Amino acid sequence: MRGVRVGLSLGLLLLSAAGLQAQTSHPWLVRARGIVVAPNASSKPSGLDVEADATVEVDISRRLNQYLSVELVLATASQEVKAGSTSLGTVQHLPPTLVLQFHPIAKGGFDPYVGAGANLTIFYGKSGGLEALDLSTSVGYAFNAGFDVPIGERGVFNVDGKYVYIKTDVKSGSTLAYELKVNPFVIGAGFGYRF
Repeated sequence: MRGVRVGLSLGLLLLSAAGLQAQTSHPWLVRARGIVVAPNASSKPSGLDVEADATVEVDISRRLNQYLSVELVLATASQEVKAGSTSLGTVQHLPPTLVLQFHPIAKGGFDPYVGAGANLTIFYGKSGGLEALDLSTSVGYAFNAGFDVPIGERGVFNVDGKYVYIKTDVKSGSTLAYELKVNPFVIGAGFGYRF
């Protein structure tokens, strides 16, 4: 029994060393995730809602040291906007997000993180009734948390969750019709590779 415990301990030690070596000698990490964008929408005046969407996002992460990294997230989504039960059409948006992340476990293969940063959302590609309306660009904050699990020497499996503050002014000409907050929760999972 003692031999089994020693063997398991050595195995975990080697896995931890391999994980730390991969992080320090290959500081760049590129991931692709399937995500669900689930809005927590509200508007002034009330009445607007935004439907959920599923899409793909790509992120590029750079490890700064054993505890910190910076991540740029890129994706685009198409979401339906409703006034009550009536569809106003769909709008596509590009929401690049930049976050600084803290990794509390400096050593080991399992690599959880929490992060905070900023988001810029550009609205484009409107359809239906939204074509006659203008949606202003949004600048807001973002939080995220997740973890990487190593696969081989450089691969990782990733689970990630984000909350993003997105607010846009919906205008008809120069008249403000609505102030719309989308504020989505973004949940995803995927794979990455270290460089």
